[in-house]
Amino acid sequence: MIVRFDISSRFCFTKNSYSSGKRKDEPNQALIAEHATAYFAFEESDGCERLCCGAARGYTLHIVDNFQKEVAKITRPFLCCGNLCCQNETTIEAPPGNVIGVVRQQFGCASHNFAIYTPDGEAQLEIHGPNECGFGFACNCCADKVFKVKTLEGDTIGDIRKKWTGMTREYFTDADTFTVKFPIDLNVNTKATLIAATFLIDFLCFEDNNASR
Repeated sequence: MIVRFDISSRFCFTKNSYSSGKRKDEPNQALIAEHATAYFAFEESDGCERLCCGAARGYTLHIVDNFQKEVAKITRPFLCCGNLCCQNETTIEAPPGNVIGVVRQQFGCASHNFAIYTPDGEAQLEIHGPNECGFGFACNCCADKVFKVKTLEGDTIGDIRKKWTGMTREYFTDADTFTVKFPIDLNVNTKATLIAATFLIDFLCFEDNNASR
């Protein structure tokens, strides 16, 4: 995936297709606002899980800088029950070995919801996905998919948005574009955890959709 960062208040990334025959993907590029490459992300996952389990696979994403130094690691454990009835979660470490945040899937009747926690288990933010029973979610026609980022009091302070990128790209490629918006003064660890949440949302909500095209 190609990632563009505006480190003050938002970032966006575009995911290219995964290569199921490899242990690790080709590097995903992370770009700052001026489009200069700042980071790369490598997915490491089990070959059998990638082939047989698809989006339900576990993964480790290694985030490295231009000097090939690993600056962060995002991990999602494999769950044998997949995406259906298990509480999926992902953990981000920065630097690797130092957990700074956890994202856990929450129950939602007709939507994908998540909560962001500190390493000590203190809830920080909630993420509420769109109603998947609605026609607007099922039909991709010119519609962004918005996951609202809310405080524990219910105030919306940002969003994670899967962008509509055009009929050809949406239906005939495995590329997705996401943007994440958050307050400029949000804790830096929480910002990083929102990035980890974006990867989890992509796997749970959009990976299988792309694979079927």
